[in-house]
Amino acid sequence: MDTADGVKKMTGYTTDIITDVTLDWLQNERDPEKPFFVMSQHKAPHRNW
Repeated sequence: MDTADGVKKMTGYTTDIITDVTLDWLQNERDPEKPFFVMSQHKAPHRNW
């Protein structure tokens, strides 16, 4: 997973990991006083898989 801190290896099903990371950010890390926009995509359209 590419993160702001660099590449982080995670184990599990990709869709579950992306969903869990997104929900964690929404629940624990975002500043509720600031507006935000989040896109949680399960496939990057610009990469070769």
